[in-house]
Amino acid sequence: MRVPPKLMANCRSAARTYGKSDPIDALAVARAALREPDLPTACLDGVAREIRLLVDHRDDLVAERTRIINKLRWHLHEIDPGLDPPARCLTVPST
Repeated sequence: MRVPPKLMANCRSAARTYGKSDPIDALAVARAALREPDLPTACLDGVAREIRLLVDHRDDLVAERTRIINKLRWHLHEIDPGLDPPARCLTVPST
């Protein structure tokens, strides 16, 4: 749902904690969405949707790369517990 900031202002000011944080914002959005049932549905169209899909795919690839590097580090540790590869040596191509 698209919730305008002015609908969340009341809920955010009534929060028990001060400042801006994700939990406070999430609660404010949820309360505003329950209070205003006719809010428009959030959706991306056209180029924005294509960019979002590409960014999501890139995030998946980065997470997969990190998982593989961590698994490789663990296997190296299993082979030789004293071996501690320097930081980034598994991510930078050697020449």
